[in-house]
Amino acid sequence: MIHCELKYRFEIFVPIKYPDGAEVEPDKVDGVRRELLKKLRGVRGQYQAPFYGWWISEKEEEVPDEGLLFIADGDRSIQIIQWFQQEYIPKLRADLKQESIYLTMTEIFWL
Repeated sequence: MIHCELKYRFEIFVPIKYPDGAEVEPDKVDGVRRELLKKLRGVRGQYQAPFYGWWISEKEEEVPDEGLLFIADGDRSIQIIQWFQQEYIPKLRADLKQESIYLTMTEIFWL
């Protein structure tokens, strides 16, 4: 018999520069990894080269961005969604001085 678990996969783009162009301190970026590891019990990421992204600001301006992508799988529960929405993303926005933090959630089957 095949064992299968229903999970959520979270992908979070963590900026490595503040809006003013200054570099985000490595401890803050690594703090994201530590927090996701603590909360979700596992995390993957790449540290070799940044991901590049672009988005449209509230002023309708194109904004380039550089960051690291962290991926973590967690239980499929409303509590984890609420933690991201109500606690963690607002904290990251403040800590990293960002207008928004890019986070996606996908339903997955863990075999």
